[in-house]
Amino acid sequence: GSEWSNRKMDKSKARGITYLGKFGRDKVTLSLGALPNHKLVRVSFDLLLMQSWDGSSKTYGESRWNLDVVDGPNLIQTTFGNCGFFSDNNVQNFPDNRPFGAYPAWTGAIEQECLGTIQSWGGANRTFDCSSIYHLVLTFPHSGSNVKLCFQGFKPDKTWGLRNVQVEALSKFAAYSPKEFASLWEKLADDDPMVAFKAKWDLIAGGPSTVAFLADKIPVPVVRNTITDPRDALRLHRTQAVLQVINTPD
Repeated sequence: GSEWSNRKMDKSKARGITYLGKFGRDKVTLSLGALPNHKLVRVSFDLLLMQSWDGSSKTYGESRWNLDVVDGPNLIQTTFGNCGFFSDNNVQNFPDNRPFGAYPAWTGAIEQECLGTIQSWGGANRTFDCSSIYHLVLTFPHSGSNVKLCFQGFKPDKTWGLRNVQVEALSKFAAYSPKEFASLWEKLADDDPMVAFKAKWDLIAGGPSTVAFLADKIPVPVVRNTITDPRDALRLHRTQAVLQVINTPD
């Protein structure tokens, strides 16, 4: 409908999946009004990535993707890779925000090599389906009657689409016990980056109580270059992302 700035539709070559797109170097906005009284907005969607996304490659150039709340916080600023079949182009930032995180392509994807986007680098054994699907659920503080989300790609030849988009207005912040907060704090530095990703968004849903909890964990300004443990550096990065989303006014 008219809530979308671009209503172009396409269908995948494999399995005939219909989606909003395909887009490349585009900004696509979703504008919703007349929201009921609420404390949080939860947006969930499938992100479809097609063609040879190069992740955080310094050789081939970053393949970036962003999601922002217009006049509000940045929710995702990351890179994705669709070339997990190569050993020399197989690193992405997601599920962390760039420039942090160095994970294999397709980390966190619910499906890969699934949409029929065939690309060849010469010969049958170097011909692949360069595609993937990610299901994302992001919850952020918001109280205004209108919300506008901006989905953005940065390269014309790294295409993407959306489907199953759902936006919910939630009336209460998440309420966590001290034990639950302690568990989320530990998960924020989990070896599984998707466990940490979920913990980040669960903490954001706590709103003001999360800010108070984190104030006890990081009571003074931290100088990043004094942190030598990579796990601690990632937890600090994720903690700062939590606070950035909570503290940016809508």
